[in-house]
Amino acid sequence: MRLDGFDLTTGASIGIAIFPGDGAHRDQLVSNTDLAMYRAKGSLSESICFYESRMDEAERERRGPPSPRTSSCWTIRCRPPLPAAR
Repeated sequence: MRLDGFDLTTGASIGIAIFPGDGAHRDQLVSNTDLAMYRAKGSLSESICFYESRMDEAERERRGPPSPRTSSCWTIRCRPPLPAAR
């Protein structure tokens, strides 16, 4: 898509963790989903990544201590379309 002479592209990175194998509690599932999502973001070939227990140690070490959550990670935010130029 072109907008005002600029090429615009979109993309998404999706992390998946499955109950109960990847976490027995909500916080653990969310944390493991985050790990999988960050792996997908860092990959050049995959935009969807399933959680694997072996990614835990290296990724948690790289990211450091978890920060407190201030909003739901399940929220998808969309910006309304820009008005057409006149």
